[in-house]
Parts: sequence; structure tokens; C-alpha cells
Amino acid sequence: MDDPKRSATARTGLGVWMLQHATGVLAAAVLASQANAAPDAVTYQLQERCGHSAEQWFKRNFREVENTKDGQALRSFRNHYNTKLNKCIVIVYTTSLNYRAKPKSTNVSESLVDLNENNELGSFFETNGHEVIACTFGDKNCASRAEWEQLIKPYLEN
Repeated sequence: MDDPKRSATARTGLGVWMLQHATGVLAAAVLASQANAAPDAVTYQLQERCGHSAEQWFKRNFREVENTKDGQALRSFRNHYNTKLNKCIVIVYTTSLNYRAKPKSTNVSESLVDLNENNELGSFFETNGHEVIACTFGDKNCASRAEWEQLIKPYLEN
């Protein structure tokens, strides 16, 4: 028959070992999650900085509503921090409502800008929702909205 004192000691020793092992595993898990959180925190800061810079840049360069000789121009923007390219990308949307012009028309344009370099990467311009007037991206020309969206897609995702 087992000695009850020895069994209690063995059980206590086993319990202590299990607690130490579990604590070590938990500590390793916490350190691993902190190591993974650090890059996420840096990315978050870069995204926040991109958003703030894009907003300031847009306010300096554009008005959301602008009266023109033919009607009004309405502008907005969207920004994206691209982690792969390490770039702050801004796309500016402009809708020109030419209700004073003859014939009346609605023009839509988009400009993709690398905010870090303050460089326009490409632009798209169409009138009345279907006729593409101009579409360029770098040294490439495009003939449709679908082509434009394919060209800018890598800049607006990670």
C-alpha cells in the first residue's frame, strides 16, 4: 500500500510542476501575442497618419463644393495606407454638374495620388456616365472604367 504522506508529496510536486509548466506556456503565449501586436500598432499608426495627412492635403488643395461657370463641382476623397508599398494613397472623386452648359452634362473624374511623393499616379474622366474622355495610369492608357479599376486596384488593397 502507498504511503499517504509520499502520495501527497508526489501529488503536490506534480501540481507544482504542472502550474510552473502552464505558467511558462502562458508567458510564452503572452509574449508572442505582444510581438504580433507591435507590428499591428505600427501599421495602425501609419494608417492614422495617412488619414490625417490626406485630410489636410485635401483641404489645402480642394473645396468640397465649388461653383463653376457651368454649374458646380462636388469633390470628396478616400485614403488608403498600402502596407506592401509603404505608401499613403489618396483617390479624389470629382463630379461636375454642368447644368448651365449647353448641352447639359455630368462629368466624373477620379485621380489617384501617391501622397508621400505628392505625385498623381493616374486619372480617369468620363462624361454623362458612359463616355470615357481620358484614362491614364503612368504610361498606360485605358478605355473603360473596368480597366481603370483594375489598374488602381493594387494601390487600394494590401
